[in-house]
Amino acid sequence: MKVTTALTSAAVAAGAVLALPAPSAQADVSPKPVQPTPAAAGKAPVIKVQVTPGAHQMRIRIPVSPSAQTPPAVRPEARPEARKGKKSVKPRVNCGGFNGWIEWGGWGSIAIPAYIDVWGKVWSTCNSTTYLYLDYSHFTSPHHKKISQAGPHSTHGVNWDTDSHSATFGQIKITTCSTYRGWSCGKPEKV
Repeated sequence: MKVTTALTSAAVAAGAVLALPAPSAQADVSPKPVQPTPAAAGKAPVIKVQVTPGAHQMRIRIPVSPSAQTPPAVRPEARPEARKGKKSVKPRVNCGGFNGWIEWGGWGSIAIPAYIDVWGKVWSTCNSTTYLYLDYSHFTSPHHKKISQAGPHSTHGVNWDTDSHSATFGQIKITTCSTYRGWSCGKPEKV
């Protein structure tokens, strides 16, 4: 008994190697021309293959054009770039400030983790302490982190990064605050 099998357009598009039963020794194996059906609007053609069921296996490789092998959703050129940025920041307050960089990016996935990195120098030129704060949203929750400080008449190196990489970060701002003549904060710099 002969069986006609239609290979789906998905198998053709993926360039699949299919394992089909091989014909038995007494089966009719004379070559018969089999033509692919015309492609429907925008779809890959369906190729009909005649096989005879049996206990053996044979492989059929279906040649397809390179552009049809990878569906558009997984082609590298179809993937959006991970959002990223880098900005020089210099927030000031009274007699203190920060000179450095903020870099951010990623999608918050295992393959492309989200991040915020801050590096540079926080400093104070008077008899007060300068504090460096980073504000951002993560999972739509606001966060306010003290990431460094410099004591009176000193400079302190900063090298800080986020400890969670599971979701993107937004509304990123950096601010310096000081204890000079009471508590005060400078204007935040947005990135």
